[in-house]
Amino acid sequence: MVGFRWSLALVAVAGLSIAGCGGSGSGDSGSDTGGGDAHAGHDHEGHAHADPKNLHEAAEVLAEMRDELAEAFEKADVKAVDEVIHEMGPMVKKAKEMVASSNLDRYAQNDVDAALDQIKEVLAELHPSHGADAKVDPADYDAQKDSLNDALENLKKNTAEPEKEAAN
Repeated sequence: MVGFRWSLALVAVAGLSIAGCGGSGSGDSGSDTGGGDAHAGHDHEGHAHADPKNLHEAAEVLAEMRDELAEAFEKADVKAVDEVIHEMGPMVKKAKEMVASSNLDRYAQNDVDAALDQIKEVLAELHPSHGADAKVDPADYDAQKDSLNDALENLKKNTAEPEKEAAN
């Protein structure tokens, strides 16, 4: 059963990463071409078009998004929850791509990868259905928040200093 849930979670997150906001069916997301304007109709406190330059910045943006996700769950706002999750998925994907080219040692890279995988798992668990009767329950977020917070804390700890690519 756990293996099935794990597989289902990976499939869901992969779908989120590929579909972006166009898969939410909200109708206000504009054209989803897969580029940087995929969230053109969204206004999420300054990070809708965030383009982190390193893992440290990506961790900061993900922490901001986590706060928005918590607020959306608190309000039981299905649309807002869905939008934040559809923004977090690509941000996690971008951060995973940055790991290989980072200046982190292999142990820190493994820890960062594990933290990002953990975030993907939580997002898969929290993602609401896209049906007309979709609902979100604040208790669902409460059940996952420790896992999400731990993953973000590990991510921040392992990316505490911006990478020193330009400094050296």
